[in-house]
Amino acid sequence: MASVKTPRLKTLDLAPIRGGWVSAQSLNRKQRAKLLTAFGNRSPKGSYTMTMRMDYRAGDEPFASFTEIDFETVKLSLETLQIEYSRPARLTFSVHQAQHTLPIPLFSYIRLWDDDADLPDDSSQSSSAPLFEGFVEEAKPAESLRITYTAYDPTARAGREVIVMSQPWDAGDVSEGDLPTIGTGATPRLVCNCKIDNDDDFVFEREHDFEVGEIIELILDDQYHPLYWLGAAPGDGSDAGNGTAYVGAETSGLTFKPQEKVVFESETIRDALTQLLGWEPGVKLLWRPGDRQWRFIDITNATTDSVTLNDSTVDHPVLSMSLDRSLDDRWTAVEFYGPESPTTTTVTDSSGLTAGSVGNVAVDRHGVYWRGSVRRNSRRW
Repeated sequence: MASVKTPRLKTLDLAPIRGGWVSAQSLNRKQRAKLLTAFGNRSPKGSYTMTMRMDYRAGDEPFASFTEIDFETVKLSLETLQIEYSRPARLTFSVHQAQHTLPIPLFSYIRLWDDDADLPDDSSQSSSAPLFEGFVEEAKPAESLRITYTAYDPTARAGREVIVMSQPWDAGDVSEGDLPTIGTGATPRLVCNCKIDNDDDFVFEREHDFEVGEIIELILDDQYHPLYWLGAAPGDGSDAGNGTAYVGAETSGLTFKPQEKVVFESETIRDALTQLLGWEPGVKLLWRPGDRQWRFIDITNATTDSVTLNDSTVDHPVLSMSLDRSLDDRWTAVEFYGPESPTTTTVTDSSGLTAGSVGNVAVDRHGVYWRGSVRRNSRRW
C-alpha cells in the first residue's frame, strides 16, 4: 500500500486511477485535480491511495511460493501495462535502486493486481485473479539509481520455447521437479487434413477433415504439459491435467475446414495458432491471466457501447480524438483514446462529418488507456 500526494503527479509519467493509468504529464495541477475528481477517486485532503500489489517467485522454481514486493521498500513505480489482441501482454515498471543491482531477479514470475478494482467480467482482482502475470525478461539500467523492467505474459515465452509436436507431450513430475518430456515417437511436424490418398504425408496424418477449432484444441491439448510448467495453462500438471488451456464454447464455433493440407513443421505454438486464425479473420487470440486460458474472441459479435465526447462523467470518457480525412482513394480513419475499457464496439457517426455509418471499432484494451480506431465502410467520401 502506498499513499501519494496529488502535486507529485507532475513528476510521474502516469497517474494511477481505478486500477489503470492515464497520462498526467501534459496536465497542470488544476487539470489533474479535476480529472481525479471526475473519477471519484480523490480524497478531501487531495491525495489518493494506490492499492496495487505485486509478488514474485524465482523463474527456476515454477511451483515455489510467492514473495510480496513492497513498493515503498524497493521504490517501485508502475509505468505501462499493454494488453491487446494476438500479442503477449507487456508490463513495464521501474525500481529506484542502484543500476548494478537486481532487486527483482531476471526471469522471475510476477503477478500484479489491484485490491480495489475489478476484472472485465466484474469479478474482483486478487493474487489468484491478477490483472497481469508473466516473466520478467528485461532489466535495463535507465539511470544511475533506476532500473527499468519489462515483463511479458507466459505466452511470449511459450511462443519461443514450445514447439508443436506430432504426438502429445508426456507429463512431468511436479513433486520431483522433473520437466515434461517429448512423447514417444513424436517429431516436430504435425500434419492434418490430407486431401488425397497418395500424398506423401498421408501416412503421417494425425487427424483428417478437422475444423479450425478442432485443430486448435488438438494443439493445445498436445502441448498442455510444457504450457502448464510455463504458467500458460491451468490444472495441476498431472497425466490427467485436470484443466484445459481453452474454452470449448469458443473453439467449437470455429467451424471452417481448411481446403488444403495443414502442416506445422518446427513451428512454435503461437505461430501455429496465428496460422489457423488466418482462416477465421473475425476471431482474435487473447490470453487471460488467473484462468490461464487461451481465449478466442469473436469480435464480430461484440456488444455495442456508446462513446460520448466532451463528457467526463460517463463510464468511458474520451480524452482525445483525431479525425483524418482523405480524398486520395483511402479509407477514412478515426482514432480516439480514453481510460481502460475491455469492450469491442460498433459506432455510428451522426455528426455530419462523414456520409453514412462507419465500421466496427476495434478497441485494444490496455492497462493505461483504451484506444479505438474506426474505418469507413466505403472507400470514398
